[in-house]
Amino acid sequence: MKYIFFFVAIATIMTISCNKESLIGSDLLNEDNINVNFTDTLKLGYKTLYSDSTRTFATDGVAVSSLDKFTLGKIEDPVFGTTETKFYVCPNFNSIPNFRDGILDSMVLVIPLDTSVRYGDLTATHDVKMYQMSDLNFELDINSRMDTIFSNQSFDVDSPPISEKSGTFTGLDSISVFNPIGDSTVLERPQLRMRLNDMLAMSIFDTNYVETDSIFQSNIKGFMLESETVNSFIGLQNRSVSGTTSDGKIRVHYRVDEDLDGTIEDTSVYQFNLAIFKHAEMIHDFAGTPVEQAISSGSDSELYIQGKVGVYTEVDLTPILAYGDTGINYAELEFQVNEDLSGDLDLFPPNQLLLARYKNDEGNYEFVKDIQLGAFGGQLESIMDDNTGLTKMVYRMKLSAHIVDLLNQRFSSPIIEIYPNISTETPNRVVLYGTSGDEKRAKLKIVTTKP
Repeated sequence: MKYIFFFVAIATIMTISCNKESLIGSDLLNEDNINVNFTDTLKLGYKTLYSDSTRTFATDGVAVSSLDKFTLGKIEDPVFGTTETKFYVCPNFNSIPNFRDGILDSMVLVIPLDTSVRYGDLTATHDVKMYQMSDLNFELDINSRMDTIFSNQSFDVDSPPISEKSGTFTGLDSISVFNPIGDSTVLERPQLRMRLNDMLAMSIFDTNYVETDSIFQSNIKGFMLESETVNSFIGLQNRSVSGTTSDGKIRVHYRVDEDLDGTIEDTSVYQFNLAIFKHAEMIHDFAGTPVEQAISSGSDSELYIQGKVGVYTEVDLTPILAYGDTGINYAELEFQVNEDLSGDLDLFPPNQLLLARYKNDEGNYEFVKDIQLGAFGGQLESIMDDNTGLTKMVYRMKLSAHIVDLLNQRFSSPIIEIYPNISTETPNRVVLYGTSGDEKRAKLKIVTTKP
């Protein structure tokens, strides 16, 4: 029963006219005598490897490129060790604010919450702390900036924190926010709100600080947010709508005494943006974990994958080269989740989608061709195990087109890398069977035809 799917696939596609470089080859299918064979015993090579740091922010002298989604928190995982993220940002303004003759009420950092990247214990209370950065870490003139910041970079901050806020930050409920303009209350999307301490707020409110954007940035420098809450990440969204505007803001609530007679004539709100500098520091410590042991020993019994530039799995397809003179009609890589070693999958859900890439002969990464054709798959599935009758969790990845191109020498490298689809956004992780597990082992299922 377990092989019916593959023979049904062949029976279906044998009715389709294809050229030699398609998944079947018309020169093979038009023959009267065709041998259709299935195997899943090919011994591929597998490795778990540490991911390289990734770019989180860059400018080219014209435009700014950065992440849109960020997390705050810390996870202590017995399998994958400690994972922590911190968020750095610098405020800026589009137009010079006029705080002259104003009386400051409050200054509040406001960043929308994003439920798509939260992770771990979603009910945990987070103690978020906000620090002022010690130095300005970029050129002031956007036209001459050529910055590139990577995920493993950190920046010095001053102590003590300039703001602290505790809460669960589920991101599920809208909040009511008082608007001094019109003395009204408005409903806004879920957000992290942190009031800046009065000393810093008054310095920002100083007219001399906001005379120009460069003077403002030189004095304020930027902020770092962190939460050391264990086993939980909250998600933040701070898209750059343009080079100088963003979802995140610093809202300044103030009153204006235009006649300087002590009578408040108006209330006003000014918003600084958080667009000119954004960075996510991603910290991984695998010391003493099964992941570290697998990488240091080169073991392929189990394979490990984690986002937040954690680890990925490398697959060596070299044995498939022996099929050079045989028609590869279907190829599918299957990994089964090792639920025993994965730990609490309710607390630490596995990745919902995995992707595959390879290096072309120029040394640049490309998606495997099956992804480009929309035929790859890679989603986490729960299916029935034909042998046990129990449900198992698997990833199935079609590599038919990629392998045909490899055999046709469109590129030379037989190595592919399996990694999370949103690797920089969430710390989702999964343990896969490698060469262990008998029927549970990782396998390449191929269907071949040969006259």
